[in-house]
Amino acid sequence: MKKVKKNDMKTMQEQLSSPEVQAIIEEEVAPVMRTVEKTPDQVVEKKQTYIANISEYMTELVARVRVIRSSSSEVKQIRFKEEQEIVAEILRHLGYKDDLLRNRAVHAYADAIIATLPSEPKMSDIRRVVDGESDLPGLLKIKLAAETDKKSESPTLKFEGRRIQFNGGQAAKRAYEMRTALKKAQEVKVAEIRTRGRITREELLTGKSGLVFIDVPNAVVPDGNSESGKKHLNGGALLVVTNGKVVRLAEFVGSFENIMTKILEAEVFIPVRQLFLERLALPELSPEKYYLCKTFHEILRRGLAAEFASQKSTTPVRSAGGPATAEVVDANVQFAMTVH
Repeated sequence: MKKVKKNDMKTMQEQLSSPEVQAIIEEEVAPVMRTVEKTPDQVVEKKQTYIANISEYMTELVARVRVIRSSSSEVKQIRFKEEQEIVAEILRHLGYKDDLLRNRAVHAYADAIIATLPSEPKMSDIRRVVDGESDLPGLLKIKLAAETDKKSESPTLKFEGRRIQFNGGQAAKRAYEMRTALKKAQEVKVAEIRTRGRITREELLTGKSGLVFIDVPNAVVPDGNSESGKKHLNGGALLVVTNGKVVRLAEFVGSFENIMTKILEAEVFIPVRQLFLERLALPELSPEKYYLCKTFHEILRRGLAAEFASQKSTTPVRSAGGPATAEVVDANVQFAMTVH
C-alpha cells in the first residue's frame, strides 16, 4: 500500500475542516436553522402600489404620445421636449431591473398601445402596434407576440402576409382586440380605395385605361385533394390599374393578403383579353411566375363574375379584340367566369 505523505495528510485535514465542508457535514446530521431576512413591509407596499397603478399610468403616457404625434406640425414642435420625456419615461419602466415590476410594466404597455388605437384605425396603426415605431417598441419587440410560419393553438393574427402569435397571460384577449381593430382598419381601407376607382368593371373589359375597384368574395370550391373535398378561397378588395391592354395590382386588403403580397412584389400582370378565358394561357413563364399569374387571373375573374352576377348586366360591351354584343358579357363574364 502506498504511504500517504505527511504534507498530503495535512492538506486533506485542512480541506475537511474548511467551513464549506463542515457546513455540508452539519446539514447531513441535521438541517441548520438559518435566519431568513424578512422583506420590509415598506418594500412590499411600494411594489404592490406600483403593480396596482402601472396600467393606468402607462395608458396615460401612451395616450399623450398619440395625441402629440397626431397633432399639427406646429404643435409637435411646441411639445417636442414633452414628447421626448414621455418616451424616455415609458422606456425606463420597460427596462426596469426588477423582473416582477418590469413584467407588469411590459404587459401594461401592451394593453396601452392596443387601448389607444383610434376608433377608426388605419393599417398603419395596426402596423405600429405590431412592429413598433423608431423610438417605441411594438408587441413583437417586447416579446408578447412573435411571427410564426406554423399553425398553432395559441391566439394569432394574420396581418400583411404574416402570422402573428400572441404570448403571455392576456394573449387571447389581445389577439381578439387586434383582430377587431384589424377588421375596422380593413373596412376603412376598402372605403378609401373604393373611392379611387375611376373606371367601371365593364370599361376594364372594353380596354379602357384607369384604376378599377373590384370586390372579391370568399368562396368554397370542390377539391379532390383535401379530406373534406372542399377548398376555401380567401377574398377581399382590389384596386387594379390597366392601360387597356394588361391589368396590374395596385392595392389590396382582405384575407387573401398572403398571396396578393407575392403577386404585388412579383409585379404580375394579366392581359385584358385573357380575362374572357376560363383558363390562363401565358407561355414561357417559370412555374412560380405562372402560379402567381394563374392565381391573380382566377381572383380577378371571381371578383368580376360576382359583380356581374349581382348586377345581372346585359349592357353591350366590346371585349378587347371581341365583338360588341350582350352575349359576350353574359356568356364570357357571368357564366364562364365561374372559378373551378
